[in-house]
Amino acid sequence: MEYIQDAGFIFILVSTIALLTYLDKKFNLGLAESSGFTKNNTNAQLDDNEQTIVELKKRIQVLERIVTDPREQLKRDIESL
Repeated sequence: MEYIQDAGFIFILVSTIALLTYLDKKFNLGLAESSGFTKNNTNAQLDDNEQTIVELKKRIQVLERIVTDPREQLKRDIESL
């Protein structure tokens, strides 16, 4: 009897996975991409992430400069913009 319960559980599990896979493909839900199973556009994503990191580092440098500069220098920089 326990064997039948285990087989039923496995059947339901496999059926659920198959249904989710089908729905993901049919309606382009993006479930596979969010789970990390696919590696499509990995290089493009890495390039995009690297570009974002570079931009954020530039912003941090500007903020550090604003915080550490004397008040008069800051006024001159703002007026020169």
